[in-house]
Amino acid sequence: MARQSDFTPEEWRTLAAGPMAAGMYVILSQLSGPVGLVEESWAIASEVRDATRSENELVRAIADADRAAARHVLPEMPGDRQTARVRLLDGVREAMAALGAKAPADVDAYGQWLYAVAEKTAAAAKEGGFLGIGGTPVSAAEKAALAELAAVLKVKP
Repeated sequence: MARQSDFTPEEWRTLAAGPMAAGMYVILSQLSGPVGLVEESWAIASEVRDATRSENELVRAIADADRAAARHVLPEMPGDRQTARVRLLDGVREAMAALGAKAPADVDAYGQWLYAVAEKTAAAAKEGGFLGIGGTPVSAAEKAALAELAAVLKVKP
């Protein structure tokens, strides 16, 4: 299993930003309003916190480092939403490439983790409806974002 010392500081930052990038990619696929944004952001933080108990040493190390930091590692974000989505997905690709090159044994566990973060984010807030009444648990745009992430992460949804 890989350790932080196996990666350059830039590669480690990219890996550490992966969970936030995957979750934010889903969030930006369909904006949910202020309450939905809080619920979806909480889902990301919750999945990262829960990963401190992961069986995979690398996933656990990333989650532990995130928990010990004063704030989550965030990917760099441009101002407009579409460019931000492209950058987030590129960040996930970069993380998977770094892992594939240096720690191929960890690729599946890391990819499954990022997908779980994205899935929980998508399900965290209803889309549409009014004051929590009606709406759908996962919108078509979020489903499309999950499918795109699954392809990049090489996981089965």
